[in-house]
Amino acid sequence: MDTLEINIRGRVAILGLRHGVTNPHAVTTYARAVTDAVRAHFAGEEGVSLLKMEPVITEQLVYLESAIVSITATQPEPKKSGPFPELKEMTFDDSTIMEEDEPEIEEVEVKDKKEKRPVSKRKAERAKSMEEKLQDQRTPVKDLLKTECVTLGLLNKKQAEKLGASMVGKKPEDAEAEIMIKLRELLLGQVKDYIRDNKGGPWNSVYKQEEMRMDIQTSRSVRSLIMLTKQIGREVGKWEKDNGGGGLWRKLGMKRGAFGN
Repeated sequence: MDTLEINIRGRVAILGLRHGVTNPHAVTTYARAVTDAVRAHFAGEEGVSLLKMEPVITEQLVYLESAIVSITATQPEPKKSGPFPELKEMTFDDSTIMEEDEPEIEEVEVKDKKEKRPVSKRKAERAKSMEEKLQDQRTPVKDLLKTECVTLGLLNKKQAEKLGASMVGKKPEDAEAEIMIKLRELLLGQVKDYIRDNKGGPWNSVYKQEEMRMDIQTSRSVRSLIMLTKQIGREVGKWEKDNGGGGLWRKLGMKRGAFGN
């Protein structure tokens, strides 16, 4: 176990105690998820110090605490056992003893199919790590980058894969916000090139150019930028048809390749 794992495991254990999570297996699982997310964030970098990692570690611990709070909030409160908590609550009726219900369990076959062991249903539901859940939430944006953005010429395949990989270890909304900064910058550059090469094209006035710039700058999601790009494509196509241009997106984005590459 290296320094990073030791640091994170200790902090996860303390965090767990604050919320009643004392099961060693649960602590190990949570610590591993946080460690994997931090390492993924700094993938490719060598000799990264704990000091540099600290902001990312803290961020991941915040996500973990939020997840734990969400899980514990849905759990039923334990039954009260009176003034002697070490004893189970009992009632007597005609010599029949009714004890507190045991946790619901289900039998799960082990690999050799000869032995069975009880496994808590709640534990099975928690088996999916925090990073796996975040990865599921990031998938729709990754799919848009690889399909729609590549088809429209906003990105080439290599750029789409690189931006998708940059999302690892981040909250979906934070990752998308960072990606949008790059996409807005690239689309603005292509529109400016088209305006310069075609004496304004569909945007032959300062007012129209500023309006287009504001439309791009105010886009806040990958899906909304895709819709705007399609709208720009329709405007360019109509203008080129009316003015004898060389076809939809003939110059937009093509002079320097897909977004400058």
